[in-house]
Amino acid sequence: MLKKPGVSLLGALVLAMVLIGAAGAVNQPRPITAPGIDLSNRAAVVKYLNSLGIDSKHVVIQSGARNYAGPSCPGLRWTCTTARQVVQIHGTNNQFECTASNAPGGSATAPNDCLIVQSSASTDNNATCTEKVGDPSGPQSCRIYQLNTSGANNATVRQQVAVGFGSIQYAEQSTEISQWNATGSNNAQVNQDLKESQSATVTTGAITQQQDGRQRAGVTQHSDSGNNMAQVNQSLQLKLSATGGSSITQSQDTLSGDYNQSGIIYQNADPNSVNFGPSSGTNTATLFQLNDLNAIGSKTPSLNQTQGNFNNGLFGDIDQLSTGISTSSTNQSEHQTLGASQIPAGGLSQTQYGPMLYDPEQGTNPGDTQNVSQSSDQNAGSGAFQSDRAEASCESSGTCNVHQVVTNNAGRGTNSCTDSFCDIGVTATTGGEGGGVFLQRRR
Repeated sequence: MLKKPGVSLLGALVLAMVLIGAAGAVNQPRPITAPGIDLSNRAAVVKYLNSLGIDSKHVVIQSGARNYAGPSCPGLRWTCTTARQVVQIHGTNNQFECTASNAPGGSATAPNDCLIVQSSASTDNNATCTEKVGDPSGPQSCRIYQLNTSGANNATVRQQVAVGFGSIQYAEQSTEISQWNATGSNNAQVNQDLKESQSATVTTGAITQQQDGRQRAGVTQHSDSGNNMAQVNQSLQLKLSATGGSSITQSQDTLSGDYNQSGIIYQNADPNSVNFGPSSGTNTATLFQLNDLNAIGSKTPSLNQTQGNFNNGLFGDIDQLSTGISTSSTNQSEHQTLGASQIPAGGLSQTQYGPMLYDPEQGTNPGDTQNVSQSSDQNAGSGAFQSDRAEASCESSGTCNVHQVVTNNAGRGTNSCTDSFCDIGVTATTGGEGGGVFLQRRR
């Protein structure tokens, strides 16, 4: 029912990568063509960076025993840099702290772009990205690639956007984390928080307000015998208000071409091939997505409000593969609200689209579990056109538990499934012969 984004994972001890920044509703793979990753010297590092499409001229390469990148060098025995695009190799201790901000009080200036490649044999790789953006808004990007043998790979990303200026607002957050290990563990935490707000009041003339946000997070983890843990939290909140004028036009997340939220976690799994090497550790993954849209207009003869796009919405995917236990928990939640007051008869047009899609797979332990919750509600006037749907196609070597709730003026639909394979959906559409609430269950 759903088409997966691509991932390319190659050979033993290859640092894998998820591409989540390409345009289009489904992201395409950026393959690594080499059979393995060689980071033994500067020339090899440059070649590897080129394979990722990264210009090595802007990257600092550290090859000391103790490598640190960040604002506070630990001491004289460390190889230190304040650069935000760094490669650390040969280190017995690799530390990366990237803080980029153009918000008030930030410790660095835009662009908000952090990149780290870390390679270690037996000690931990630690990487942290903290990015904050205010007005004017700008893109945020953090890319973390970690290669290890017996030490742990630890990655944490915190991205925040708070925009309150301008009649046209657009913000974008992108995170890539790829971790490879032999016997050590992989741990990844991603928090993306995006807020946009604007208010306008006029006595004459037209008001046009537009808000769009994009959040993309991809985590790829592989360990031959160690454990994988990944958590992705995404929150997208847009708020509009307008009063007066000859007309008001409000749109939120209406741009086509990509999902508003995309959260992808691959643990010892590559959907482009059935199996990806022997793995015996445990896999634990959590995905939380919140999309909250609110717009209100008043005291105008013409009010046109639109939320969402039929081909956008929320997309989630967790794929896990191991002889050990795999568990995952996913919560997709969406709220859309359109308000109108003191609008004459015939002067109001309201449209809402709210799709959410989820497409996970698990193998090969019969004790595996996937818990999925999808909830969406649309709120608008009685004459609004509303189209909403929740779809989930879950396959597990153990058990899928899926629960869906969709509510709008067409009614309330609920659907659930507990099985090794659940391919279900709920649609709720107002108006016309195709209107109503429908439940789907496919085998």
